[in-house]
Amino acid sequence: MIFEVRADSGLVASCSDSATALLLARQWLREPAQLDAGTYTCVLQTRDGDDMVGEQVVALSDGPLAS
Repeated sequence: MIFEVRADSGLVASCSDSATALLLARQWLREPAQLDAGTYTCVLQTRDGDDMVGEQVVALSDGPLAS
């Protein structure tokens, strides 16, 4: 399985561990460039070869979507 962090701009990160991919997604959302751009979410896609087998939206619990 491959876990890909994706945003409107495309692929942000890719790795073979789901926990690491989630940490990468959270860190990417906390970067000043993302905060300044108003980027509050990204998508974590799970792939098995070329097939997408799942996806989830990642948002920070302390972000603007929390309220």
